[in-house]
Amino acid sequence: MQELNFVPVSAEQAKTISSGNVIPGPLVGFCANEALAATFELAVGSEEAEHAALLVAEVAGLSRSERPIVLTCEVPRSVTAVDESEADNGGVILKELKPEWVSAFFVDDAPAGLVAAAATAASGLSVDDAWDTPEVALLLEEDTLLWHDCSELGTL
Repeated sequence: MQELNFVPVSAEQAKTISSGNVIPGPLVGFCANEALAATFELAVGSEEAEHAALLVAEVAGLSRSERPIVLTCEVPRSVTAVDESEADNGGVILKELKPEWVSAFFVDDAPAGLVAAAATAASGLSVDDAWDTPEVALLLEEDTLLWHDCSELGTL
């Protein structure tokens, strides 16, 4: 059985996937599971819950990268386990990520300065702590993540 996951990756990891190579784990991803739906008071499996998982993945990416790239993936449940440190946010640990599981990706369309300020504020923080910083809150408020087909991944 497959599960929709949003996986924040670095530019280097995005290049690995675009080259047709597997990204070895462990990787942190986020899904719209019951825990995330409960945290955000949303219906399980709803588009709103999926959007919340995407935003959580963006914030997780900000804590590790100046320009988060979030991959949308249909991942077999057999390669995931609950990430106890991010369980309430739908966090999962992936054993690996294969290129054929990636269907699309998202990047920020915000001005570079806004993204950089949010990344600096979020650097090294948990999703919950980063979410509460004014810089990340402003980015989430004003930002629109742009959807891209996975064939465009190599152009980043």
